[in-house]
Amino acid sequence: MRPFSPLSSRTSASHSPPGTVRSPDGSGTKRSAGGSPRIGSSNSAHLGSNRVELEARLYKRLFKRIEDTVLIDRQEAARKEKQRNIEALRENHQANITKDHANALEKWWQLFPSRSEMISLIQHLQRYIVCGRITLRPIFEFINSAIWPNDALTVFPFEDNYSF
Repeated sequence: MRPFSPLSSRTSASHSPPGTVRSPDGSGTKRSAGGSPRIGSSNSAHLGSNRVELEARLYKRLFKRIEDTVLIDRQEAARKEKQRNIEALRENHQANITKDHANALEKWWQLFPSRSEMISLIQHLQRYIVCGRITLRPIFEFINSAIWPNDALTVFPFEDNYSF
């Protein structure tokens, strides 16, 4: 899957605050640390409803870019997963099958996995602690909770200097 970065899709409006992506209608979204937009001001991007997909489609250029780079990969992964499940069930009718990619295909325009449990822990904090997941020497840093981390970060949902 090719990386997605909405930074190339940002408008050059000087009144846009840092980390804001403008939709064609002029409304903005906050950008996560991994580059994915936070749609609206609530946790709606992680609910997985049809309303959320329609809301995401308001950002036409960004949505089209995600559609062009992500949807085909998600469809292929779901197809391969289905084939593996069929083969596993053919060999053993009690085999454990997975539906991770099929579930991801249902919400293909969202991050996979959505990490909704983690988001619910950090959204009410002023800041939280992160550390790069792959690093020779761990460096811990406080991050503003307006920034949603991607999977390259390990998140510690503490906002004070003492709990960690």
